[in-house]
Amino acid sequence: MNWLSLPPGVVWRIWGSLCNDSDRQKMRFVSKEWYKEIPEVMARRPWVIGSGTIHGIFHSINGKSLSQMKFRCEIPDGSFYSSCSSFLVMQTDNEHFLWSPSNRMSLKLPLKTYEKIVMHEDSDSYAFAYSSGKVKFSYGRPQVESSWKQILCYDKSIGDICQCDNEYYAVSNMFRLYWLDQKSSKLELIRPEQTSNDIKKLLLDGNFPDHLFLADVNHELVIVAVGRNLRSVDLFKVLWISDRMTSLVRVPDLGIWSLFLGRNQAIALSADDFPGISPSTLYLALDPLMDDEEPTVQLYNLATRSVVDTGYPVHKLGSPFFYQPDIVSASVLYE
Repeated sequence: MNWLSLPPGVVWRIWGSLCNDSDRQKMRFVSKEWYKEIPEVMARRPWVIGSGTIHGIFHSINGKSLSQMKFRCEIPDGSFYSSCSSFLVMQTDNEHFLWSPSNRMSLKLPLKTYEKIVMHEDSDSYAFAYSSGKVKFSYGRPQVESSWKQILCYDKSIGDICQCDNEYYAVSNMFRLYWLDQKSSKLELIRPEQTSNDIKKLLLDGNFPDHLFLADVNHELVIVAVGRNLRSVDLFKVLWISDRMTSLVRVPDLGIWSLFLGRNQAIALSADDFPGISPSTLYLALDPLMDDEEPTVQLYNLATRSVVDTGYPVHKLGSPFFYQPDIVSASVLYE
């Protein structure tokens, strides 16, 4: 069989089905034609990056395990601790930056502390952040201090924030949901119609979770409730009853979707589009979730309720979080 005579569409399907990044690179060297046509990109599965990353070492998700990777480019001094969109969030001294591994662009942020930032891929888009019980929103470029506006929020138990389409949301520890009114710079309560006792009855173990995550899954708002040491995991879809009222519906799994949760902006991916990703699985970077456990990366299968530990080297690389890269040149990385 003459592989070089394959139609371009077939070549792309073969390339897309390869789960291992090194196999994708080797495929480029089959011929000069393929070298020119097949892009210099890694599979866009999320990376696992540690707060104490040294010598540019990080990991790529590969099934139920991790593949060690390394930045070819020089990484800036400081400590990575989160990600949003195609940026890594890092801290050096008392300053915070967004840094892009693909073009090495660095954007200085104006706020002093951050718990989480959510934003579109465009660095000129709006950004939504919360820190130490305070929620802040930017109407312009995230790195312009004058563009940040303080948001009025009396709920000091905000647990997570997310962006769903062009709207921003927050959730507190008691399942109270908020929507950001961008015109008034206020978080408006869109509480579920259920009472706290009603929601408690929906939980598998009947106890409120230690931590809540908020995510956009295929343009739908989803709440993930995680108990300590994964003793319980509950999944809720947010249904809209009116502009100011929602209802929580418990769902058993995510279908073909998987979620990557931690200090990073929540990442939802379809297993059909990303080889090496397990469907209906929660990928959890557990720091600072499990107070009595060391930070690690675990996979929680919603269908089987089983847990797999990836063996993340926390002692070497520090507290983990996930990062979803954009189309990154292979010249930036190697395995």
